This record gives sequence, structure tokens and C-alpha cells, in this order.
Amino acid sequence: MFDLIIKNGMLADGTGADAYQADLAVADGKIAKIGDCSTDEAKQVIDASGKTLTPGFIDPHSHADLSLLVWPKNEAYVLQGVTTQICGNCGLAPAPFNDEVWEAWCWEYTSQNVVNKSVFSPFSFQTDAPAMKAQLKKDYDLDVDWNTLGEYMEKLEQRGFSTNYYPQAGHNHIRNAVMGKAWRPATQEEIEKMKAILRDDFEHGAQGFSTGLDYLPGRFATTDEIEELLKVVKEYGGVYSTHARSFDPADPKGHMNAIYGVREATELCRRTGVKTNISHMIQSFTYGPMENPEMEQALNDATVAELERGWKNEGLPMMYDVLDNPSQGGSTLPHLICLVRSWVLMCGSVEHFLEMIEYPDFVQMIKDQSAEGKGGVFSAAVQDWDMSPLIVTDACKDARFANKSMKQIMKELGTKDLIDAVLTVLKADPYTGMKTCNPGGEGSVHTLLSSERSMPSSDGFAFDLDTQMDLPFPLNRPPHPNNFCYAIRYLLMYGPERFEDKVKQMTMVPADWFNLPDRGRLQEGCFADIVVIDREHLATNENAVEPGQAPDGIDYVLINGVITADHKKHTGAMAGKVLRRKHN
Repeated sequence: MFDLIIKNGMLADGTGADAYQADLAVADGKIAKIGDCSTDEAKQVIDASGKTLTPGFIDPHSHADLSLLVWPKNEAYVLQGVTTQICGNCGLAPAPFNDEVWEAWCWEYTSQNVVNKSVFSPFSFQTDAPAMKAQLKKDYDLDVDWNTLGEYMEKLEQRGFSTNYYPQAGHNHIRNAVMGKAWRPATQEEIEKMKAILRDDFEHGAQGFSTGLDYLPGRFATTDEIEELLKVVKEYGGVYSTHARSFDPADPKGHMNAIYGVREATELCRRTGVKTNISHMIQSFTYGPMENPEMEQALNDATVAELERGWKNEGLPMMYDVLDNPSQGGSTLPHLICLVRSWVLMCGSVEHFLEMIEYPDFVQMIKDQSAEGKGGVFSAAVQDWDMSPLIVTDACKDARFANKSMKQIMKELGTKDLIDAVLTVLKADPYTGMKTCNPGGEGSVHTLLSSERSMPSSDGFAFDLDTQMDLPFPLNRPPHPNNFCYAIRYLLMYGPERFEDKVKQMTMVPADWFNLPDRGRLQEGCFADIVVIDREHLATNENAVEPGQAPDGIDYVLINGVITADHKKHTGAMAGKVLRRKHN
């Protein structure tokens, strides 16, 4: 007797082959039979007439790691059909630790607000470790009582969690453990210490290694340092995932130069032969949308050509993943007033802030402090980075300012000052919605995801539907809507035209890339990570202000043979596994 039979469904098996009708039986967490199961018995039967079965979706760029201990049900991903998350990205892994310096994971904003009492810099990639551990315990009842990646994986298994967890070692955490806040190139002795930690991570099951070369302390690493660490990755047959640099270290002004990072990653792949995935790719030749659509498309095409050059011309093992949303992923600031968060906090309330911006010297103070580097995107504007095309309003009570880029609003107001324009909109409606966009916008997402070397990704965390972070409304930082629907967005909007090919890019392609031969496909003997989809009713239901919305059209999600989602409801099952590297 089988544990479960799903009958009468159409199977898009992950290989890209045409979908076909068949029954599918599950036993002991694996696919036991595909074919005619009409005479077989099972403990449970699902009639999937008119529905499509696919392998569970694999997110190639996740930061679920530590947040899986806080939100282990991970409703955001389970309810959209994601069954495996590739974690430890951007150099940010669950371990090792420095006793004094905390390396951030970019979701613990609520705790950082308490530890880093600052209106200008409440978030820091490196902060006080004992204070952060104590605050995480207070905020989330989270005991950070492990020291190595292996120990973290054991803790995760003891607690239980829903989605499969794929571990990668993180360069920033390794470098932080060895060097702390030493913001400089590493010595050979320090590199050898890092290599020893990396070997220990692989010995305890890590599958890959990642860097975050825009973040502290990784931005101070040289190409040679990364090459030395990749030699260890090569020894273990691991993969390399990189948040590539967006700047040239030799440029004293630090201007944006994202194509430098693409070329550095290609060169490292060329030197080492390690499988290299470039994370969350965007258009890399400009820092904002072009006003000429033809020129913008040419730059999008040039970015893809640069990404594919090493693979096409030299056969280098390279891939890249793309956030399938021009407004990015992770967390979001859904209100325009978040851009002036520091000064709202100074005033104590939105109402008082609106009173104070009527005083010219208060507005001048905002401009002066921004010029000193304390104003976030305003400071970037001072440094000749034109952020105005990337900031787009959403709903606004004053129709003049709704659904427009700040660049367009500045032009209509006759001002070249971004701060003046933002304050004008806030006077009209302090709760105006906002989203920030990729350089290249929607066009770049479509172009980048048109390549067979691309994979859609979320850049998100483990969240539940009711998760909130950071400060109270309207300065809150909720999860980005993509956390709840990136897989559905891809199926509906991006990638190849054929549904079966879309499924392949989300299942078998990442499974093969990340060395998971028994996942990512509907085949007998593979693990039963399965999604039952009602294609006619697929909808993202994305909402930036209230993002915790489950998508429509996902009827069931099985993880390791266990029904974990049933028609937009999490069943409470914790069937996820740590996908450790298998030793030869």
C-alpha cells in the first residue's frame, strides 16, 4: 500500500518534456510509481483531474538560514510551491561567529533598532555580538547557542522546519570570525585560517560557498583571497554563489560599476573551474533607467552577452539567478515617508514632522545632513547617483503624484532637488506608497530571464503570512511581496513561453546545478517534492502594504512526501530536510 496516490493529473515532470496524464504514487517520502494506479491502494488519494503536477520549486537564492528557526513553518514559500531553498548566500551563513562582532543576516531589523540606537544608522552589517544575541532572545526567543555551520544544521533538525535547507558556507561570516572589523586585505595567515573554517564547513555538509562583495567585511577581500578559498571549494566539488561587486576597488571615488563584478566572477571561474552562479543579476551598465527605450534594451542585451561570454566562448560552468520583480525582494519600505525616517524619528511623530518641514531651516538641516552621508538615497543623490528614476510612487491621495517616478515628479514640479520633491509629495499625502526599482526596470527582468543560463530567485527569508519587522507603521519594513509569490510571478510573466520550460528552469535546472540529482523532477525514485497546480486560477495576490497574501492556484504542496500546504493553508507539517553534502 502506498502512502498517497495523486490520480488523473497532468505531469510537467521538470525535464521540459510535454506534460502528460498519469497517476503518481508516493511511499516513504519518495515517488514510488508513475503510471496507472487505478488498481493500487493508498492511505490517501487526491483527485487531480484538470490540475497539473510539477516538481517542487527550488529557490536558488534564499536567505532563509537563521529565520527558519524563527518562522519554521515558512508559510511564505510553502504556500507558493517552494520546497527547497538554496541558503547561505551573499556571504551570509548561520556560522561561524565572532565573540565580539555580530555579522548581520538582514532580517533582524527589530532587534538592531534596539542594539544600534541611532536615527541615522540603525542597521549595521557588523555590530555588538553579545547585545544582538540577548536582543534576539528577547524579541524571538531565539537562543544563538551554536558556533559552527555543522552545529547550526543539527539545531535546525532538532527544531523541525518545513522547506528543504541547502547549506552554503558564507565568506562574510568566515572573514568576520577571523578578522572582525579589520577592514583591509587579509594576510596569508588569515586566509589559511579562513580556509580551515571552510574545510570544516564542507566536512560537516556544506554544499557550496558564497561571497557578498558589496558588504562588510567581504568588500575588502581581494580577488586573490577569493581564489584561495575557491581552491577549497574545488577540493569538495562544491558550487560558488556570488553577490558580485558593484564597484571597481581601484576607483577612489567608488562609482557604481556592476559589470566589474561580473568580469571578476568570470575570471575566478576561469582560474578555478568552480561552478559559479552570479546572484540576483540586474542590468550592469547603468545605475538607472534610460529615457531611450532602444538604448535601455541594448544595455540589457549587453548585460546578458557579458554574462554568457565565458560560458559560450570558453565553456565555463556559469549560471546566474534573477529576482523576477523590478522592485527587488527581501524586505521593502512601502511608504515614501521611509526615505525621511531619520527626521520623522527626531520629530517623534508623522504629524510633528509635517509641521517641522514648514520651517526652511529644518528642511535645510535635512539637506545638510544628507550631504554629510546621513540621508540614505538622498546622500547617494548628492554623490551624483541619480536615484530619482528608481523611486516610484504608488497610491497617493493627490492624483498628481500617484504612480510616477520621482524623476517625473521633479520634472513636473520644476525642481532638480529630490528632497524638495519628496517633501512636496509627503505634504500632499504623508502615507504615499513607494517602491524602488532595478536599474533597467521591467525590461531588464524579462531580458535577463530569457537566457537558458538564468534561474528565477526570491532573495528572501523564511516568513509566515503575519510577519512584521522594524518600526511601527508607516516606517515599518514588511517582507517584500516577492517572498510570497515570486514563483507564481515567474510562471505568469517571465521566462520561456511553454509552461513546461518555465517549470524546468525552476526545478531540474537548479537541482542539477546545485548537485541535487534526486530532486527537481517527477521520476520514480526521486524525493516526493510535488506541487499540484490549478493553472486556470493562478494569481500572485501581491500587495506591497499588506504582503502576507498566499497566491491562488496552488492546491497542494508535498515536501518529502508529506502534504505541507492544502489550498492556501499550511498543514503544520515540518518535513523539511537539511540537504547535506554527501561524502564520497
